[in-house]
Amino acid sequence: MIIDGIEYVPKSDAKLEGDRHVLVLDKGFIFVGNLEDRDGRIWMTNCHNLRRWGKNGFGGAVEDPIAAEVELDRCPDFSVPMSVELMRLPVPEGWAR
Repeated sequence: MIIDGIEYVPKSDAKLEGDRHVLVLDKGFIFVGNLEDRDGRIWMTNCHNLRRWGKNGFGGAVEDPIAAEVELDRCPDFSVPMSVELMRLPVPEGWAR
């Protein structure tokens, strides 16, 4: 739909751009950061460890981390073997910066 020259996209059709992801690893580790798959490893930069999802659970935290009161700890860049990944979820570029 175009209104006043601006194209609006239904939320379900919106595509996330960039490489920011929530990454869930085995042993319960959860991170958010810029993710790249390279050389059989997952490389994460500009990242935070998710200490607590906040008051709205996983879905609410991913939707709006500020309103959900997500608790984050800044962490150094790292890489892990791809075999420890359980799930990744793309999030908007501004998520947890």
